[in-house]
Amino acid sequence: MQNGNNQGEIKFKTLNQSPPRIVKQPPTDELLFQVYSPQQTVNEKPFVIECEAEGEPAPKYRWIKNGKNFDWQAYDDRISQQPGRGTLVISSPRNEDLGQYQCFATNEWGTATSNSVFVRKAELNSFKEQGEKSESANEGEPFKLTCEPPDGWPKPNVYWLIQAA
Repeated sequence: MQNGNNQGEIKFKTLNQSPPRIVKQPPTDELLFQVYSPQQTVNEKPFVIECEAEGEPAPKYRWIKNGKNFDWQAYDDRISQQPGRGTLVISSPRNEDLGQYQCFATNEWGTATSNSVFVRKAELNSFKEQGEKSESANEGEPFKLTCEPPDGWPKPNVYWLIQAA
């Protein structure tokens, strides 16, 4: 108003309301976790399944596992959700955590859906017990060593190392 009188002036704040939009999510194929042996008391690397969305009002998050609602709060305290995000943190992964996971972010304007990701255990079995073998070779001629690598997931890469005697 020109005369400095605020009479009749209306002030209001606008909020840009918007449906959720996923900004962080798991990969589309798989995530691997490790299960530690009972001798290892602390798992140094918690397992994380990411889910984060933007929206106004801030979205609420829910998860499904293997096609069913996943109530992570019903588990013991090894599973938590990051504050203000849908990201799940599993402090001590177990075999039972294997499965297909998907996150949903919802507010009054809609729902956003993350990628669905298969979570599985990374495994590496031991080499089979074999006695020591001696092989002889002729200098300058081809020489073949065979190896039966252990099973594992993902499939292990095998490397040879030459050790001087």
